[in-house]
Amino acid sequence: MSELILAPSDPRRKTELYDLLGKTFSHSGYFSMRNHCRDTYIGNNHYDWEASRIGLIDDQIVTHYGVWDVPMRIGRSVVRVAGIGTV
Repeated sequence: MSELILAPSDPRRKTELYDLLGKTFSHSGYFSMRNHCRDTYIGNNHYDWEASRIGLIDDQIVTHYGVWDVPMRIGRSVVRVAGIGTV
């Protein structure tokens, strides 16, 4: 059994990641959550594919934490902050 932590940016991992999140956070139904992650929450958002991480065992995703790069206004300045989600 090998273990590996890496960024989920490989296109082959995206579908597997959406599947895992659909199963894990399926309170609104598997397909609804999977599609939400793919189309909105991760797929077309400030999700940072290079800062986020997945954990693999035997080449299967078993864990994930997502990082979002979010611009935030403080007074007149816009700064970058990181948000963590779907852990």
